[in-house]
Amino acid sequence: MKVNYHAELIPDNCYHIYNKSVTGVRMFNTEGHYTFFLKKYEKYLSDYVATYAYSLIPNHFHFLIKCKTVTPKIKEKIARLNTKKGNSFLAGEIDYDTFIVSQFQSFFASYSISFNRQQERTGSLFKNKFKRILIKDQEHFRFMLLYIHHNGIHHNLVKEYADWKHSSYLIYLKDIESIITKNPVFEIFKNEDERTLKEAFIKFHEDNKDGLGLYPNLKKWKDSVFDFEE
Repeated sequence: MKVNYHAELIPDNCYHIYNKSVTGVRMFNTEGHYTFFLKKYEKYLSDYVATYAYSLIPNHFHFLIKCKTVTPKIKEKIARLNTKKGNSFLAGEIDYDTFIVSQFQSFFASYSISFNRQQERTGSLFKNKFKRILIKDQEHFRFMLLYIHHNGIHHNLVKEYADWKHSSYLIYLKDIESIITKNPVFEIFKNEDERTLKEAFIKFHEDNKDGLGLYPNLKKWKDSVFDFEE
């Protein structure tokens, strides 16, 4: 069974979301670009997804998310958007996947327009279809958490997790406000020896810092449902 790289986005399911730039061009040229990208992500997606991890690399990005339950409060937010896709979703004319994909597309388009204007470039910045892989179970979730945080090391940008400041790794170690939903992630480390959740989180990463076996095993994960509390 082949991995579905364009899984349907369904409420209460977790996903690995990623995309890269066209022809490998840089999509972040300054420190400000990384910050601006995350602000755009927050604007277009934070009402609809919980974000557990991210890593922004010069020519691509990764997110680990869960699509939130569509509550009356979220429907109110969609109504206030007053977009064509949002109104169509509320009217039952399109499904949730189509609406959320449109939010991702609006996010990419908004960042691309600003980036192109500032960099005096034209044309597409991101590949047309972003990839989204359904998370299979808690083991898969832990694997993807590590994989995403390991990206800076894997691409020879740094040698330590904490040295790549454009990932969510440091957010887990500091008491700062961010787009990251921490508590559910820390909870999956609660039965590891007598360590605190934060200590177990750090040990999990350090034990796998060499990355051996991490990248060749990506395709072992198949689609299924993973129930992970927000």
